[in-house]
Amino acid sequence: MHTDSEIHRLHKKIDYLVTNQGQKLLEIQNIQLELIEELIRKTS
Repeated sequence: MHTDSEIHRLHKKIDYLVTNQGQKLLEIQNIQLELIEELIRKTS
């Protein structure tokens, strides 16, 4: 029984980390897009 609860806890932690990392990745990609757009405007 203890093993099941430990596995469940680890799954929840992994889900949390994946969700947070995904959000951070999207934020980084949005910043990159803004920078690329700015570079395009400056070079056009």
